[in-house]
Amino acid sequence: FERAALFAVRPDGVAGWAAGGQVDARAIRAISIPWTDPSVFLNVRLSRSFYLGPLLRLPRHEPLAQALGHWPEECVLMPVLIREKPAAFLYAEAVPERGVTPIDLVYLRELAEAVAAAFAESIRLKKKEI
Repeated sequence: FERAALFAVRPDGVAGWAAGGQVDARAIRAISIPWTDPSVFLNVRLSRSFYLGPLLRLPRHEPLAQALGHWPEECVLMPVLIREKPAAFLYAEAVPERGVTPIDLVYLRELAEAVAAAFAESIRLKKKEI
């Protein structure tokens, strides 16, 4: 993927956590989008399914587009689900000439499942310490 990012779910919205590739990681970490405003994150949170398509030109997506350096014509947002609730989101863009393939979607789904398992184990270990 040319660009990738991880967004954390918080009670009041979603926040940028980390990024890689051709993206401004500092700008990603500064992103905060509340659940009260329309966004692709809200759509994926409610549907619990992935999004594949252009980054919609919504006001709350402007900081993301700036961090990415453009408005993507195609991107993927994959939820990281723990007990059917989104805990995070994986964002990715494929090379434009190739686009996102079915294999990319399988890879991202499996990656999201691995992240969810790691998060769940981390939570379990933290509770064990207390």
